[in-house]
Amino acid sequence: MLNFFLRYLRNQGSCNEQWMGTPDTIINDSGFTSKGGRDPVTTGIVIHREIFTTKKDGEEIVILLMDTQGLFDGQMDSAKNCVVFALSTLLSSVQIYNLSQQIQDSDLQYLEVFSEYARAAREPHCRHTPFQTLTFLIRDWPHSVEIDYGMRHGAKYLDEILRKRSGKLDSVRSYLRKSFETTNCCLLPYPGEKVAETDHSLRLTLRHIDKKFLAHTKLFVHQILKPENLVVKCINGNPLDTKGIMQYLEDSMKTLDGGNLPSPDRMVETVASAQNLVAHQRSVRKYRKRFNEMFIAGNFYDDATLQDIHDQLHAVSLDYYTELTRFGGEEIRSKYLNYLLISLQREYQEITRLNVALKIASESKSMRLIERMAEEYEISFKEHHKTSAKEYSEEKDLESLHTKTFSMVLDKYKREKLAAKFPESVSQLEKRVERSFQKLKRDNAEERKVDEEKDANRRILRRKQMELILEFRKKIAQIASEYIEEHKLKEFTDYERKNAIDMHFMVLLEHNFPSDETKLECANFCRRMNDEIERLTQINEEKKIQLSKTLESQSNRIQLQYEESINSILEDGYMDKKELRKLHEEIVEELMENHKNQLPNHQISQQLVKEHIENTLGILENRFSDTKKLNEVNRTFFGRIFKIMKSTINIIEVIGKAALVLSSIAALFVL
Repeated sequence: MLNFFLRYLRNQGSCNEQWMGTPDTIINDSGFTSKGGRDPVTTGIVIHREIFTTKKDGEEIVILLMDTQGLFDGQMDSAKNCVVFALSTLLSSVQIYNLSQQIQDSDLQYLEVFSEYARAAREPHCRHTPFQTLTFLIRDWPHSVEIDYGMRHGAKYLDEILRKRSGKLDSVRSYLRKSFETTNCCLLPYPGEKVAETDHSLRLTLRHIDKKFLAHTKLFVHQILKPENLVVKCINGNPLDTKGIMQYLEDSMKTLDGGNLPSPDRMVETVASAQNLVAHQRSVRKYRKRFNEMFIAGNFYDDATLQDIHDQLHAVSLDYYTELTRFGGEEIRSKYLNYLLISLQREYQEITRLNVALKIASESKSMRLIERMAEEYEISFKEHHKTSAKEYSEEKDLESLHTKTFSMVLDKYKREKLAAKFPESVSQLEKRVERSFQKLKRDNAEERKVDEEKDANRRILRRKQMELILEFRKKIAQIASEYIEEHKLKEFTDYERKNAIDMHFMVLLEHNFPSDETKLECANFCRRMNDEIERLTQINEEKKIQLSKTLESQSNRIQLQYEESINSILEDGYMDKKELRKLHEEIVEELMENHKNQLPNHQISQQLVKEHIENTLGILENRFSDTKKLNEVNRTFFGRIFKIMKSTINIIEVIGKAALVLSSIAALFVL
């Protein structure tokens, strides 16, 4: 039958009526080995290596075919048979129970393990049955006169069986219905003497098979595999993706730990653990995804708003987790719920850091924008100021020009998104522009003095004073376009101040100014130079704050990248302590190397950058302590995986190749 399934999938039987092939088509070389007789062909559980995909309701569905060793074939006792059937049912969305001629009470007795499983797993508020579809496939059906072949008539036969009453089997029949969402039955005729007698090591063609059997088989395969009828693997009504399947496979294998065959309660615990862990991962991802959507545009939030959003998403994630976890006892759910609470708190800490990083980055952008607006103000002010015939303006005209220019700059600034994020930045812009205006007013006053000066020598002195001030500003601007360390700024300004004062004194001597007037002019010029230095110091301090915020923002981003790298590795497992330390050092080295290459070229603020790098390294080292704690928490949940894989080798003797096949399938899912 599985070879017919393979032919249907390979030949796209849903839209190909001739998917079975011609009468001479060989059917026993498709992928699954089969033969007549009493000796079993399949050992344990075999999952076919081909992965088929199709579309259902617009979504891609992956189809895998699985074969199990025949039950009660003389090779395994009933307890081991239970394990094979239990595992295959746990892994399957559709379990086909292949029986000969009829459903006997002994067949239903075998299913009692699942009724016990269902009884243990179900809870009063559980809205979903534990398994999905169980199909009884009755081959060689001998009573076609009373009940005809096919699925529709098989349903009638199954209904009759499940309505019988015979003491103990009452509970089996009852819980069978509660264990599977859908239970159906298909009755197939005898395939013919040729099939039974033919050595299947030789070629078996469609010509050898009874036509009635082929007709009903064709219909049965189509009813199982046509896209609209496909049953996707679910836990509690929630479809599993490949990652969920992987976790499900791993946890199903835990039942084999140590070679002890599981009781139904152990099976419940296995599935409950897998389901709770998958639910935990999905709940965390849901929380993370919702928060990430909020930060896509680079937005940040105040602390109260962020806490409110966290509280809402925290509640949503817990509700989602509760909705996904309906199996298992309170102890299992409590354990994983605590793990979820720890994970959500950790996520919130990362979200808080991201929010801080975004806020700092926005503040830094806001400060740069204010500086640019102040520069635009000065440029525009000077352009309009130079349009007048005189070198200076009247004070009332100066005030009017200032009001007009600042209004233009302020309107432009308010149209920026950053202005709305930082309402207080308007007052910062006002202060910055006011400082520029006071400088321009002083320059205008000096120009006025030059223009009104009657004495030629004093006019020359005033003009030279203006030139020295402007030259001083120009030289400072060349080295202090970015923040410069305070002691370096002092060294430079002291040197340039002394040069300017010396040159000013030489002008006084050159033009024979009286001694007392020379002292007065020198004092006034020194005061002007000190005012310039004070203004430059204020600007430099603002640039330091801006640089500090930029570095802090970058440090926060490094921390987030570190956490993202660590979490991607530890999300579903744990590491040896030495390997974890090595991984930590490799991640830090790579992050810091990239970070250093991206740092601004602050040759004259190296100390600040150096302190930033040292602080960032210290923070990452402290974060490693949290990483080790997370690793230890994960050890509780994932620490037994290696033991399971080791013990699986021993279990091969119990269920043949099952563990090996499951490991192979796990690798396929990873791909």
